[in-house]
Amino acid sequence: MDSGKIGAYIQLKRKSAGLTQTQLGDMLGITSKAVSKWETGVAIPDVSLFPELTKILNITMEELLQGEDNIVIPPEKKKRNIIIALSIILSLVTVLLITTIIYFKSNYKKVEVYKLESANKDFYVEGSLTNVGDKSYLSITKVDYLGNDIDLFEEVSGLEHKIEYDGNIVYASNVTKGDELVHLKHYFNYIVTLNYNINKKMNFDVQKLLHLKLNYYSKEKEINKIDLQFKIVDE
Repeated sequence: MDSGKIGAYIQLKRKSAGLTQTQLGDMLGITSKAVSKWETGVAIPDVSLFPELTKILNITMEELLQGEDNIVIPPEKKKRNIIIALSIILSLVTVLLITTIIYFKSNYKKVEVYKLESANKDFYVEGSLTNVGDKSYLSITKVDYLGNDIDLFEEVSGLEHKIEYDGNIVYASNVTKGDELVHLKHYFNYIVTLNYNINKKMNFDVQKLLHLKLNYYSKEKEINKIDLQFKIVDE
């Protein structure tokens, strides 16, 4: 408890009641010096005097201990304050909601999807290109060879493939090393298991072709190339 604050409060309420220190002391059965010690913060009233003291000064026990009046807000004013507070909260929530909607409309990652179709008569190809935000993703879901080139049914070595668009290499992979052999036709099945994540957004033009280029050595150690060309179809 703050004895100085309590003392000042007792003095304020004593004077408001029109009492002298002596009169208050007489009413409580103590000396005026004791009252003076309270009011100067040297001492605080004995607990046994609290009920009578609060009655004389017309204050509550809580007010005496905290050294100040309890602020009593009239019901009408309290209701008005609640309405004002709710209005402010509602306004802030509305502003926050509008700001959030504007932000997401401005920054939401737009998704663009393109379909891939084969531009080679000897191949049947299915796949898709997807732009999400600042990245592009290529998915090849099916590659079937429809021709009759015998090399595509034999094992080859030094196989590598890369994906080119508009003269730029967007993906490259070395699959075999040295004389390690791989069945070329089976390799097409491997291609469809890959997800090609391109670290930058590609601005695809449906008038241009996407190329999947394969280089490999035949059994005769001759360098052969296959260029799978994809048409980009805007879905």
